[in-house]
Amino acid sequence: FFDATMQGQPSPRICGVVGCGHNTFGSLGTVAGPPVAGGSVVTIPQANVVQIAAGHSKVYALLGTGEVVGLSDGCRGAVPIPRTVVKLVAGLDVFGAITDDRELWVWGVDPAFRELLCTPSPVPVPRGVQVADVSIGNGCILLLTVCGAVYSWGSNTHGGLGRPDLQHADTPVLVPFGDEPVPRIVSVSCTWASHCVAVTHHGQAWAWGTNTRGQLGLGRLSGTEHTPQPMDLPPCIPVAAVATGQYHTVLLSRSGDVYVTGDCPGAHAVHTPTLLETYVPLPPRSPGECDLEDITAIACGNAHTVLLRSDGQVFTFGSDEYGQCCRPHPVPDPSPQPIPSPTPGPTPKPKPWCTLNPTADHKDSSIPTTYPAPSGLHPNVDASWEVVAVCLDLPLGTLVAAVGCGYWTTFLLLTGKLQDVL
Repeated sequence: FFDATMQGQPSPRICGVVGCGHNTFGSLGTVAGPPVAGGSVVTIPQANVVQIAAGHSKVYALLGTGEVVGLSDGCRGAVPIPRTVVKLVAGLDVFGAITDDRELWVWGVDPAFRELLCTPSPVPVPRGVQVADVSIGNGCILLLTVCGAVYSWGSNTHGGLGRPDLQHADTPVLVPFGDEPVPRIVSVSCTWASHCVAVTHHGQAWAWGTNTRGQLGLGRLSGTEHTPQPMDLPPCIPVAAVATGQYHTVLLSRSGDVYVTGDCPGAHAVHTPTLLETYVPLPPRSPGECDLEDITAIACGNAHTVLLRSDGQVFTFGSDEYGQCCRPHPVPDPSPQPIPSPTPGPTPKPKPWCTLNPTADHKDSSIPTTYPAPSGLHPNVDASWEVVAVCLDLPLGTLVAAVGCGYWTTFLLLTGKLQDVL
């Protein structure tokens, strides 16, 4: 999930959305095709987009009118939500919409993978609860209330509920955070992952769930942490935002620094949040290493990460298996490359909105609970995990307003002169 709001400021005028990466199912919001790689990006042919929610194979857009439309195969067209939507969220194959009356509507595969939600349905939350934010993980969902409490539901196989007393929850249950006083939570993330992270209003980070790769940042490896544990952060480093990949966690500090923990593609495996200090732009534009600082937004895919700096500059690191890092060459390369100017993609034929129907063809059928790597550019996934952060070049006069990731995709919301983008 990502939106066009920066640092709580009014949303800028969005002039286009571009994407790169895996596209077998039309995952880039265009007609299905091969991965969009080699430094190329495609332009989503949908006007008035203010948010994008990209999952494993499907992508949805929130329009300025508060309506939601599907952009990929099996979900093209208007989504029937009888409310004005203010925020979209995405998991692997579960999607959610927060409405202007602070309700949550979900569709796709339910959090416990027990049934299909063929059309969006409201989630029965406890009386008086108003939804502020949501994150959808691997089998569970986290709900953040406007009062700063966190609820979870779904499967507890990997400890995602934060409740050791439960194996499964069909409805939201409160997540406990240590002793009194209970901290007020301002941000949550569990996307793509079997682990969860929450950030308090004081900038502390709590984590729970699977910790086999050090993704909880506790300074140790462990199987599963069934209750929230404080992260082993450096002293006096308040956290502003968090993003999760399958086996890694990325933290953004209030000062604009980025910390990683876990088995993080493009970095080294660590068990404690570790500062990412530099990036290497392509010589001779700026020889040597440059400081990586003043970052304002972060996003994680399954195994890649995207960073946005305050001046609109974008950086990527991690797996570029299907071109999701927008590099000219989606192969292991320690020297990052600039990205060419966006080029328009083909316009898909309009289709009616498709529900998830287990009796229909593959594109509209029930989604598998395991995800084999698609046939694509490079079968050796691990080979691309050592690529460092890169600098993204965009057309003159164009600024990136927001960044976001799907499972194998990257999207950029652009602001500036329309003719510079399309």
